[in-house]
Order: sequence, then structure tokens, then C-alpha cells
Amino acid sequence: RIDYLDSEDGVFLLEKASTNLITHSEDFSNEAWAKSGNAVVDSNFTTSPSGKQNASKFTFDGTTNATVNRTISVTNGVAYTFSVWLKNNNLSDPSKVWIGLSTTTQGEYVTVTNEWQRFDTTHTSNGILEYPRVQTSEVGSIFAWAAMLEQSSQSSSYIPTQGTIQTRVQETA
Repeated sequence: RIDYLDSEDGVFLLEKASTNLITHSEDFSNEAWAKSGNAVVDSNFTTSPSGKQNASKFTFDGTTNATVNRTISVTNGVAYTFSVWLKNNNLSDPSKVWIGLSTTTQGEYVTVTNEWQRFDTTHTSNGILEYPRVQTSEVGSIFAWAAMLEQSSQSSSYIPTQGTIQTRVQETA
């Protein structure tokens, strides 16, 4: 792959091996994704950054800490990075969307705009299970696509999954 972000001539984008531990990275309506606090998921609702109609709509009713999350087995004391693409639809306060893992110290508030943006957060696991999540206490909806959890201290390019964990091998030139 060629990356044109930092150079108009382009540079090779070579990445280390990585694994997406989330088995349904685009299908948030799958039963593997838990919904709490009256969060509702409508799958294939709008066009994602991939150009396909495969992004979900998360609707929240103002219930405190309404959440869409997964349960993932992890190694205690190791760094994990959770990333997800988000776009605001009509959330009452788009600066109060929280992304993270199990505890309030393992995440952060992000401001979801009217443009697609990939958000990521890195934290050390504090047990053998983590719960990558999108959470808010606001009213309205946001769009979501391409969730990823990697055992890494930084995010890599998106690795899609459709029911199984997927690994990208290290790239070389």
C-alpha cells in the first residue's frame, strides 16, 4: 500500500503483524455485541468510509451509560488498543461519547463530528476479560463502523472480520 498523507510522492505503508480480536467488526447487531441501557443498533443503516452501506446506527434514549460492547478474552497486564469509526447523526451532545474498555480509567470521551473519523484508545488490561465499548448518556444517534481490538500499544490499519478473529501478517518490501 502507498500512503500519501505525509508526502505528495507517496511512501510505502508497511505494518507489523496484527490481529483484530473482535469477530464481528462491522455487524454490531450480532448477538456477540451486547446492548445495555436501551441502546438500539440498526445494521447496514448508512454508507461507511468503505463506500458500502454497512455502517450501523446506534440510538440512545438518555439512559445513563447506555452501551454497545463486546466481551473479549485478553491477557492481564498487556496493552490493548480499541478503535472504531464514528460519525454523528443527531446526538444531543456529541462531545460526550465514551470509547474504551472495562473501567472508567480505560477509556476517554471523544467528540463525534458530522464527518467519519476513526477514534482509538490504548490501555493496559486489568483482568482476563475486557469490554470494548461505545457509551453515552445522551439522546440521539451516531453511526459506527469497523471496530477493532488489537494487542498493541497503537492502532494499525483496519482488519475486517466476519465471525472469526483475523490476522494481518507483517508486511515487508
